Amino acid sequence: MSHAYLEIHVLNVSQGDSVLIINRNLDKVKARIASAKKANPTLTPPIEPIDWVPYAISQNINLTNTVKKALLIDGGTDGYGGNVLAYLLAHGAINPELEHQPLLSVMISHYHADHMDGLKSIVAKLNPAGKGLLPLYRPAVIYQPVFDGMKAAAGFVDLEKYFEIAATGKAATRGKSTKLVWVYPGGLTSMPQRIQVGSEIVKQGGESLVIDLGKTPDDLPITFTVIAAGQSVSGQENYTDVASKSAAIDQNDRSIVGVLEHGSFRAFFGGDIAGTGGDSGGNFGDQHMNTKLLPYEGNKKSFTSHANLETPVREAMEQRFPKTWMAQAGRPKFRHAGYVTLMKANHHGSNSSNDVHLLAQLRPTLFAVSCGFRTNFHGHPTQQVINRLASAQWSQAGSSEPVKNTIQQVYYTEVLDVIDKDDKKKTIEQFGVHLRGGKILGCIVIRPVHESLVKIQQAPNFGQELAVQVYGNAGFSDVPAAKALLPPAHPPQYGHIYPLGPWYHTDLH
Repeated sequence: MSHAYLEIHVLNVSQGDSVLIINRNLDKVKARIASAKKANPTLTPPIEPIDWVPYAISQNINLTNTVKKALLIDGGTDGYGGNVLAYLLAHGAINPELEHQPLLSVMISHYHADHMDGLKSIVAKLNPAGKGLLPLYRPAVIYQPVFDGMKAAAGFVDLEKYFEIAATGKAATRGKSTKLVWVYPGGLTSMPQRIQVGSEIVKQGGESLVIDLGKTPDDLPITFTVIAAGQSVSGQENYTDVASKSAAIDQNDRSIVGVLEHGSFRAFFGGDIAGTGGDSGGNFGDQHMNTKLLPYEGNKKSFTSHANLETPVREAMEQRFPKTWMAQAGRPKFRHAGYVTLMKANHHGSNSSNDVHLLAQLRPTLFAVSCGFRTNFHGHPTQQVINRLASAQWSQAGSSEPVKNTIQQVYYTEVLDVIDKDDKKKTIEQFGVHLRGGKILGCIVIRPVHESLVKIQQAPNFGQELAVQVYGNAGFSDVPAAKALLPPAHPPQYGHIYPLGPWYHTDLH
């Protein structure tokens, strides 16, 4: 028997971003399926527990109250807010019978419309009796980057009005309202005091924000640790403020950066932070942001106004998530510093982000990209980044020894290889990207296999395999051509349970 309690859903919100993290109670899922079969004896539920959740979704079985805890990071654009809400309801992350949602927390990575605006559809609704808004669902907590004297981002004031509705209410709902929590620079729980020590700025006061997402059986905790926010990064001892490239505030630079941990499984979420895109980030040849690969890119040099957050984040990952030097039973095991199993692309695959040096530090097994149609304004993911992900080896910062590319598969929410632009069909050679083996899945679901995590945890030595299952559902695609380009159908033995996949990946610990 195999189980998957931790679920990471990278939702297809076109050019936006939305990630749902769930700690699932599979015993309750089993009970819901049994109840459905009692009502309909023709149902044939799968035997393996890892198949129960996708089976329940395929049969429209109610998953309310099957979630221990959930964290939603971003909600896409306003136009996708309804899709995100429907997804949370279908997967049991929201109980439709309750206004207050004690098991759901929400986080905004940064104040850009493609990340924050869709959240409005979750917390408030139009008053059918007249003007104004009414509360819809009140998450337990909303985490957001501190707004310390910055020029207001477009839509920020409007969003805060929605959040204020969730956080306040009539006397009957007080005490069951949303708690609004600022995430301070460096990902700290309070405003840090900075003291100059030699060439470094050392943080004084404040702890890194750690969100507890509960435990799975065998007492394996799930946590989300914030290591950067507000254009500042917290290492093990040092604290780095990153200078802007211009006088204007770049909201991308202020993204919350966090690491999800569950036993020996880790996932990295960097929001829309940038690196260098150039030589100093380890990007050469067809990986360099200034290397023109497609006719539509023209002859103009690329320019980025983003600050380089990836370098201090890479250094913080090396410091805060060290290599396991001596294997012990009852402890996670990591073969190198900064390891993650899953990396979600920074800034949707922009060529000034996802530097080779960062990839070489994290060495992910799986890579997920939240991206939209090739006709959108930012044109992500770029071919330069795809080339970095497909390279045979990566250069390491501060080392002449390259490391082997560890990525086994790149998964995309939605990208078109062939598009219609201005009513004229253009091939990928004229406009678009070569995905180089990447799979387009719609909504991407990543689930570590629990038994493999337990085996690693209990082993007194190295050499155990971590297994991760990935599947997709083609969700929210509005472009027929995108659906046509999805990977081949699921293996026949899985029937209709998995719309796309599943695929399994392993790495050694």
